[in-house]
Amino acid sequence: MALAIAYIFYRSLSAFLILFMVFLPLCGYYARLEFRKSRDRRLSLEFRDTIASLSGYLSAGYSVENAFLETYRERAEIGDKGSIMKKELELILKGIGLNKNIEDMLTDFAVRSGNQDIRSFAFVFALTKRNGGNMREVILRTVNIIRDKTSVEEDIRTSIRGVRYEQLVMTAIPFFIVFYMNLSSGSFLAPLYEGLSGRMIMSLALLLIALGFGLSNKICDIRV
Repeated sequence: MALAIAYIFYRSLSAFLILFMVFLPLCGYYARLEFRKSRDRRLSLEFRDTIASLSGYLSAGYSVENAFLETYRERAEIGDKGSIMKKELELILKGIGLNKNIEDMLTDFAVRSGNQDIRSFAFVFALTKRNGGNMREVILRTVNIIRDKTSVEEDIRTSIRGVRYEQLVMTAIPFFIVFYMNLSSGSFLAPLYEGLSGRMIMSLALLLIALGFGLSNKICDIRV
């Protein structure tokens, strides 16, 4: 990316080195950001399935502790070694063996996960358990809320998928236009690669493209 931009907009080795040093941390930042988003989506789906199983065992008459145990066994049978919830259920079961409060462990998990759904569930779970509420009803209602939220998010993601492709195409078009004009009539754009004013104009054009890309990303990042 740095090489392409340096050639198309600056025709300068110095520009390539500068852009490379700028893009290197930016790419790392966006890679970590996308990884966190992907992990959070996966955790939300796993958490929804986990508390759905938990609700089923509570409805069957299991105690809260045994319901967590059976839910863990169910997750273990799936055989997903990378399952986040399987590891968290293991920690909760170890804590139960050490006579720790489930609500405290869920609260700790919610804080570590940074997931809003888990935080809400941990708060309601602790409140219900301490006040002797209907645990089955609370968990079932939470499952329905998370299921509806996940469904809406998937619908939004599907509906804007085409818009994201359009966004990438619209961002790439200026690069192809400048590249084509350089090939077909390089002398026409030659002043833009010479002198301070030409460099400033190309830098401004590049900045506007970057701002447009960032703004479109912001618009497409719809959260429920």
